[in-house]
Amino acid sequence: MRVLWALKDGHPQTFRLLQDSIGHITPNTLNTRIKELRAAGLLSHGHQPDQGQRQQRHKLKKALSAARRLSAANSPP
Repeated sequence: MRVLWALKDGHPQTFRLLQDSIGHITPNTLNTRIKELRAAGLLSHGHQPDQGQRQQRHKLKKALSAARRLSAANSPP
């Protein structure tokens, strides 16, 4: 979730910049999360055509929206 949140603006980031923006995450854990997001089709490496970027942003926004709803549903009243 923290990786998705750090990438919510849609701008590409280097590994180090992403790690710094998330904070308190080991390189191994970040690599694992990136691999999981790539496998789910929510993240890609390198430059994509504009249509691909729009599709990726749309998937990311849907995932963040679902995560927020889940978090709100599990929060105490």
